[in-house]
Amino acid sequence: MQIRCFRCNFSFAVKQEELKFALEELEKSGGTHYDAKCPRCRRNTPISLEQLQRAVPREDEDSTE
Repeated sequence: MQIRCFRCNFSFAVKQEELKFALEELEKSGGTHYDAKCPRCRRNTPISLEQLQRAVPREDEDSTE
């Protein structure tokens, strides 16, 4: 997922594994956003729960093996 820092306008990627972990933790704790740290200026850039849900691919719950 590509994110643009609101402070320095630097574009950076957040790994899929980090997004999955953040989504799981937010759903457990009832949070509303995840703070991604900009690699250039080290400021937090908030990613909303809705953005995380759209970015993380859904796993097939009813898949047959």
